[in-house]
Amino acid sequence: MCVGATLATTDSNFQSWDQYGSTNGKGGSQNTSSYLPDPVCQLRAGGDSVVAATAILADTTTPMWNEAVTPSSGPLSAAQLMSQSTPWAISVDDDDGRDGAAPMCRVTPQLAMTDFASTDVTFKNVQSCTSLNIHLVCNK
Repeated sequence: MCVGATLATTDSNFQSWDQYGSTNGKGGSQNTSSYLPDPVCQLRAGGDSVVAATAILADTTTPMWNEAVTPSSGPLSAAQLMSQSTPWAISVDDDDGRDGAAPMCRVTPQLAMTDFASTDVTFKNVQSCTSLNIHLVCNK
């Protein structure tokens, strides 16, 4: 589950995320003077394929999705999440709907048993994400 993130207000080149705003209504607001990101949290598996994603939130550096990112083929097992034998990652992208998504941060964690016991995992200072919080939900 992608819970939330705190994002830098500029990309790694110190440029505003949405230099041209968003005008198609997909990701950002209709306000073309907004320079804040339109973040989406994605689960990537088997290389770089997006297998699940949250909604795109417009014009925010503090998105709170609280949304499951479960692949349509079914959830990843604890064994898959604890190893990278089947590569997986969580990414946050700025999707303003105009020029495609710009990567903000990407984590490829190898979780431990203690992460499943606490269920909440936070990654700090990864690329343009000052924090990224995920919640692990175990199904029996």
